[in-house]
Amino acid sequence: MPGRLPSGSGTLTAAFDARHNGPRGTRAVSGQHLVDGLPLWVDWHIHPVSQAGWAADSAVIFDRRGFDRLPATFSALLSTGESEPPTLKQPIDHQIARLVMVPIAGKRIARRSPETARMIEFLGGPYAPDASWQHHLATLRRLLDGFAALGLPDSVAAGHAYLDLVAETLD
Repeated sequence: MPGRLPSGSGTLTAAFDARHNGPRGTRAVSGQHLVDGLPLWVDWHIHPVSQAGWAADSAVIFDRRGFDRLPATFSALLSTGESEPPTLKQPIDHQIARLVMVPIAGKRIARRSPETARMIEFLGGPYAPDASWQHHLATLRRLLDGFAALGLPDSVAAGHAYLDLVAETLD
């Protein structure tokens, strides 16, 4: 609802050790929270003090330690050098990860990202780079419905609610 703050921090529905998304010597945790029926994806990147600094494209809200501003963007910092190896995950973990990343693909549709088709393919859909945004949304809705068997109905419903917002924005 426009003009109103969320009712709270939400409920954590899924969390993953995502250390493979960062440079060696760092850690990362990714997770989905549900806030007022909508999904919120949070990535926590944890760096030792020796590697700490604010990325060039970051917005600092508060800084108790006085870290320096770095010349590299956040994306460049994460992709520099060798990454941490991924942790072993069970097949169910991969399915849950795909479920909770559907809204990220929806965000790519809203931003008209050229990477939308690749993301949909990663989530289990067909690679269709020339498809319309309506087709991409329909594919994501089918994928969401296919994840219902995972037993996370609130995440499925939140994904649909988010895709509804994307559709309203693009109509």
